[in-house]
Amino acid sequence: MNLYHSQIITVRVELEFNVPNLTRTEPAVTVNVTNGTTAFTVLELASQQNPCYNATYQQFSFGRSILSICGVARDTSKSYFWLIYINGVSAQVGIDGLKPNDGDIITFVYKELSFK
Repeated sequence: MNLYHSQIITVRVELEFNVPNLTRTEPAVTVNVTNGTTAFTVLELASQQNPCYNATYQQFSFGRSILSICGVARDTSKSYFWLIYINGVSAQVGIDGLKPNDGDIITFVYKELSFK
């Protein structure tokens, strides 16, 4: 057995709402997963601890795109989307490609995206 893949890691998951007229906070959730687990699975496990972390997705050839978390859906008319940050830095891959390390913080942020 490969020791790398059997290691259990701890990941903190947070939700952040950064749009006008949406003031809510949810407590962070900590999950223990096997090293190499994707952010998708981490979020699914977080939702077992706090139902607000329940998410919906749209499947694409490149992976899942988050439609909603905590009942808050993306709103393309206002350019409000769910973004993923790892340790405060914008993730370079999506929820299916992001594999956190031990002690990482994954933050799902609902915010306005500017395409200018």
